[in-house]
Amino acid sequence: LTANNELELESIYEHVANELAQVVEYDRICVAYREVESGEHTIAYARGVEIDNRTPGELDDLIAPESMDGVPASPGTTRVDELSPELRSAGLKTFVRIPLGTDQTYVGSINMFSREDGAFDDHTIEFLERVANQVAPAIRNARMLAAERDLRATLDRQNKELQEANNARKQFLSTVSHELKTPLTIIAGFVDLLSSDEGDMAKEERTETLDIIRRNANHLDVLINDILDISRLDAGTFKILPGAFNASQLIRDIESSFQSVLARKDQTLTVEIPEKDLWVDADRTRISQVVTNMVSNASKYSPEKTEIELKCGIDGERLHISVRDHGIGIPKEQRESLFTPFFRVDNETTRKVSGTGLGLVIAKSIVEMHGGEINLVSEQGEGTLIEFWLPDLTTEEEAKADIEEAPAFTGSRLWADDELEEFGVGAD
Repeated sequence: LTANNELELESIYEHVANELAQVVEYDRICVAYREVESGEHTIAYARGVEIDNRTPGELDDLIAPESMDGVPASPGTTRVDELSPELRSAGLKTFVRIPLGTDQTYVGSINMFSREDGAFDDHTIEFLERVANQVAPAIRNARMLAAERDLRATLDRQNKELQEANNARKQFLSTVSHELKTPLTIIAGFVDLLSSDEGDMAKEERTETLDIIRRNANHLDVLINDILDISRLDAGTFKILPGAFNASQLIRDIESSFQSVLARKDQTLTVEIPEKDLWVDADRTRISQVVTNMVSNASKYSPEKTEIELKCGIDGERLHISVRDHGIGIPKEQRESLFTPFFRVDNETTRKVSGTGLGLVIAKSIVEMHGGEINLVSEQGEGTLIEFWLPDLTTEEEAKADIEEAPAFTGSRLWADDELEEFGVGAD
């Protein structure tokens, strides 16, 4: 009656053990249940004394889970009078196992130990079997209830995650709409200005106007590429095209390309690379995308007249590239979400900086698709270090051999998929 009135497994086990102790003498009791999916047995409850300096856990291990795999899923009792030497060395003399349930309803067993010979006679065993028949349904019901609670908790968590994802996508669409509209408006305005010019604009002014148009067009190119990349990652069609290249030269090229960008905030980029060129077998365009994103973020989220450090070297047997800034840093509670799609650190500074929140997600995917690892360390107000490692280091000789065999194709990431397929490089 007590067992049937309980809904929690632990309470059922505790009440059964308490009631049995009133009528059956035992030194230790443990309840084992069989996992539905695996069929293996697990100790779910145990109580009793230590025997010959054996801890309760060590004692239970002597009968579970291996020895219980042979428990017959049928009515009746498995009674062990001749215990193994290992069990006897623990001070035990009698052990009885009572199955909980029948062939179709078997859920586990009640296991009792005694230091007395013949502790469990036929009358006691018959009584224990009746107890097991009463307890087994209560255990099944409690397990079903626990499983239902777990399922509800899982569904609640998944629903919450879906809602958060939906809200993130809505925010992303709003952000992207704004991000795309701003450079388009600027481009359209200056194109109209150039169109209406009847030769009154000085050459210097015209050059500055064209430079503004070019910068905003490049910004649009980055935004569109990020959207294309995240869509391909979601669809599982994002690909990399590895090939041997000079990583040291890549870092030099990136250093050169950022000079005009950094000059607007009077920032400096300090580059540290070994004297000997480093070669790696990877997708040069995609690795350039990763490093460019890292340096760009470092610049955007750092104050004027600060230093950004870009380093490239060998760490063990892997290529190591890192970017360190001395900017705003990232709050501890937001760091884990940085590699989540559409997430951006929310503070007064980041709200003033354009971006979609996709850069680090794409960078992480690119690095991991190369078999590499990416890491971020940051302290709020002290700056951020982001670094990644790539395997597959190679030599210049091996690289030259690969380059001679590689197809001479340097297509834009914005080429149409069918145009790319004509070059035999696939949709990506």
